[in-house]
Amino acid sequence: MLLIFTPLLLGFVTARMTDGQRDAYTRLPRPPWAPPGWAFPVVWTALYIGMGVALERVVRAPPSQAKTVAIALFIIQLGLNLVWTPVFWGGNAEMALTILRVLFVTVVATALVMARVDTVAAALFVPYIAWLGVAHELNRYVVTRRGRMPDEPSTA
Repeated sequence: MLLIFTPLLLGFVTARMTDGQRDAYTRLPRPPWAPPGWAFPVVWTALYIGMGVALERVVRAPPSQAKTVAIALFIIQLGLNLVWTPVFWGGNAEMALTILRVLFVTVVATALVMARVDTVAAALFVPYIAWLGVAHELNRYVVTRRGRMPDEPSTA
């Protein structure tokens, strides 16, 4: 049962590490369809809980090679997820976009392998994959419209 809350706890800790930069969201170049700032903690809370439930279901499944691979991929994707936040809010939107692209591929791979272990666990990753698409487009928009984060010193 503890595994259900592990991603949520780790996500919370990472978010707190970058709390000071969160107000920068209002100064970012954003597309007209960008979600309001309050939506992010709500969505990420739900996604982290879904990840935790998926992990718990896979861990409780009978032993198999797919289970081992699914758990390994889960750990990798969670690590990438947690690294993105300080990289992006630390001012390196371009590196964050690269991390996000690798994260997306890893999350899709995780879901595909999880489907061989537990289809419900895999289904719990579908909203996560969709939200990563939104995050990717927001991150890409920042990179293409501004190239740097607000308050980042200009090199010119």
